Amino acid sequence: MELPMFIDLILTSATWTLALANMLVIAWGYNGHAFVAAMAVTIGVAAASAWLFVRLLGVMRVEIEGSDKVRRPVLSKPFRLAYHLMLFSWVLAPTWLLIPPMPWWRSEVVVVREEEPPVTGSEDGLEAEEVRTAEPMLPPGPDRLTTVPANVVDLIPKAQALLADDTLEVKFCGATPKAAKPPAKGKAADKTPPEKPKTEATCLCDYKLAVTDAKGAITLVDAYQGQEESSPPGYSIRAQITPGYERACGSNPTLAVSHPPGQTVLAVRTVVKDGKRTTRQAVFTPFTDELNVPELRQKGLDYWWGTVKAGRDQLAANKVPSEFRKGELVTDVIPDRHVFLLGIIENIGTLSAFGDNGSDEARLREINAVLVMYGANGSNAFNWRVSSANARGPVQFTPTIYESLRKQYPAAEIPKDFVTGTSDHRVSVRAAYIHSDEEFRPLQADWRTALPEHPLLFGLYLASGYNGNVRWANKGLHACTAAEWYGATCSTMKGETIWYQRKYIATDAMFFLRKVRARIVEELSSSAEDDAKTE
Repeated sequence: MELPMFIDLILTSATWTLALANMLVIAWGYNGHAFVAAMAVTIGVAAASAWLFVRLLGVMRVEIEGSDKVRRPVLSKPFRLAYHLMLFSWVLAPTWLLIPPMPWWRSEVVVVREEEPPVTGSEDGLEAEEVRTAEPMLPPGPDRLTTVPANVVDLIPKAQALLADDTLEVKFCGATPKAAKPPAKGKAADKTPPEKPKTEATCLCDYKLAVTDAKGAITLVDAYQGQEESSPPGYSIRAQITPGYERACGSNPTLAVSHPPGQTVLAVRTVVKDGKRTTRQAVFTPFTDELNVPELRQKGLDYWWGTVKAGRDQLAANKVPSEFRKGELVTDVIPDRHVFLLGIIENIGTLSAFGDNGSDEARLREINAVLVMYGANGSNAFNWRVSSANARGPVQFTPTIYESLRKQYPAAEIPKDFVTGTSDHRVSVRAAYIHSDEEFRPLQADWRTALPEHPLLFGLYLASGYNGNVRWANKGLHACTAAEWYGATCSTMKGETIWYQRKYIATDAMFFLRKVRARIVEELSSSAEDDAKTE
């Protein structure tokens, strides 16, 4: 074999292999549609590389056999040089995000600039350790409406039990099929396809409700698609949809319920997806404005904060070591505050409240909705949610990440079965702690020490890596100012991660920053007084 052809074979095969490996790494950092598109491109590259390798291998085999059909290289040297430069750039492009920020050969840290004050910042006068151990406050919210019974918290488990003993009637599920039209004179009959056999999956957008009136009397309501009216009438349910993040019935059922005046929805029974091809019936309490009562919000706060502390205590008792802060435990490094916020942010239903035109009142409603569902559903909260990437549980783990963390941190005692583990809130908490520790991986040694001393910046870094790509977050520490981080405008962040940062900043303020909370309470009180005067 001639040397130029041998070089073509080796360089081309090695280059395509590196490109494919790097593209897989980069694709894994995306979410949703971007992940699907990136994986599709990666599969295309894999197919192209396999085809090219086989072709070159065939040429090499012909040369070895000494056949007369050998095709000699006819490309000029400049063209060959351009060809290999193109292949090299093909590797460099997807690899660029993996290169440590320059100057990567230096040991010192290029500290993020702190001249501009943060948008919310950390609590004035508190040290980093005090911020790390701060306990969440109950965000402000509305009082109980007069049409909501005083014992509504006690009625919820009774309603859930009633629905648990009931079931959806599959024969009533699904929209009623259109009847075949009678054939017109001289024309063939309309060939309407026969109705498919109904299964439990047919009930994905059908519901049974348990509601109560102001006196506490519980009524069960049927709301089937095939019925013109609910029974009793006046009720309708639809999946709450955020533009750009649409989810079908049964995947992430954040429900918007319409009902007659004076009624309060206590629980719902519906069919949810239990995987890509399986379904199950589930009973849970969705959020409605009638349930946004102080006692249910407080119950939700106590439940989730208690779950976070229980998960933390088990990690500490097991002495789970940090992989990247030698001599320290994971619980010494990762703040409880951060894991608590993840369990709130991952379950916020809409994004518009956190946009430029959002208000404190709208953001509070979304945050309090999560507390209400924790308070109403307890250990079952959000276990009915399964994303398109098969992410599960209150902090939305995918099977691949779950399994890699289980193997990397054996002392955390993460169960092998993915569904069992993500359905246990205490396991989800432990997994969130060790996932956050794993996000130290791309940081330089000095950053691993310095970053936790900036509590809000540290939390935003961890949140950005959790939601998107930790390498982008690492590059952002070097490329962006503190004000850009605190304003969720760092240029290295992509798409959904910007919204995640916005939610993190707003949620952190509502739960942990006393001055911000006091200002919001005062503004909402003033607004309520103005509305009362106007009326």
